[in-house]
Amino acid sequence: MAKVEARSNRPTRPLWKRILFSCVAGAVLLALLEGSFTAFFVVRDVAREFANAPEVASLKEDSHCQYDEELGWINIPSTQITDFYEPGASITINADGVRGPSTDHSYTSELDTFRVVCLGDSFTLGYGVDDRSTFARQLQERCTGIETINMGQGGYSIGQSFLWLRKLAPVLQPDVVVGVFIVEDFRRLLVTRTANGYATPQFELDGTGVVVSNLPVPPRLPAGDLLVQRGVVSRSLLQHSSLARAVTAPFQTEAGDRDAQCLLLGSEIIREIRAECRRNHSRFVLVITPTLPELHDRAMISAYQMFSQVLRRFADKEGIPFQDLWQTVADGGKTGTPLFLAEQFHHYNHDGNALVAESLAAWLPTVVEEWPAPR
Repeated sequence: MAKVEARSNRPTRPLWKRILFSCVAGAVLLALLEGSFTAFFVVRDVAREFANAPEVASLKEDSHCQYDEELGWINIPSTQITDFYEPGASITINADGVRGPSTDHSYTSELDTFRVVCLGDSFTLGYGVDDRSTFARQLQERCTGIETINMGQGGYSIGQSFLWLRKLAPVLQPDVVVGVFIVEDFRRLLVTRTANGYATPQFELDGTGVVVSNLPVPPRLPAGDLLVQRGVVSRSLLQHSSLARAVTAPFQTEAGDRDAQCLLLGSEIIREIRAECRRNHSRFVLVITPTLPELHDRAMISAYQMFSQVLRRFADKEGIPFQDLWQTVADGGKTGTPLFLAEQFHHYNHDGNALVAESLAAWLPTVVEEWPAPR
């Protein structure tokens, strides 16, 4: 009997379809394998982040600051701490919440003098020195006919300084606002929470101007809590997943790009500060000043100079008087007189503040037509 071979009635797939199917199946398998390995590394990195995360620190400013839902933190009004920084270096917060001559003093009740607001961070506040040694106070002593208001606050970004000015300027009615900033004030625009647990308002551009978000600002974390930075999962994905890197490549930013982002955003905030000043019939001038490392570290000097050049071009374009104190402070340091404190953050000491005050006292009358003539 003849042997009959059995044949399948199913049609045979074309070769190109079989190859395509194999490629897709292989890609899916590789994706699953990479996903498994990536998941393992992400879990590991998150665990390490929590294990190595610093605890929320207690800083000296905590003694005179409190939570604020718009700014993150503000000074506690009517606070005085004698010998706060060291014997003879006290801090006084007046009734308006700014560093002032006495706890009950209020600038809002005195509107008959030429008023100069000094706006900035802890260098403007005068961290580490007595009330009488801040450059705002020394500027007042050098210039007749003016009254200075110290609107410096430790750790503020230029954005927080703008929000604070927007809140107080209508009642303080300054004639001139002198914004004295450091480079870090621009970089802080990308910070979401500080070392001592305070959260911050967030700033971004939407095509029409500066938009403020993260309001109300989340409450401060208690001291001792873990300070886990946001974005640990996304950073781990980018490190261990080639797929994630490929997808997000157009949106990734390097350190230089982050500085460019801070400058772009900061420039728009400067424009907002100037607009706020105009609404209150006051002039705005811009000053940047170096920190101690920015006088000696080559990389930091280079970054500082880039910020200075960009800000100068922007200020010239906008008609904003601009002053860079880098050379002034560098030359002052060559005299042998220390200009910085020995504390962790190396703020200006009495002589450093005096140098800034002296420079401003000589420059401001040349760019502010209304500046009172010396008697």
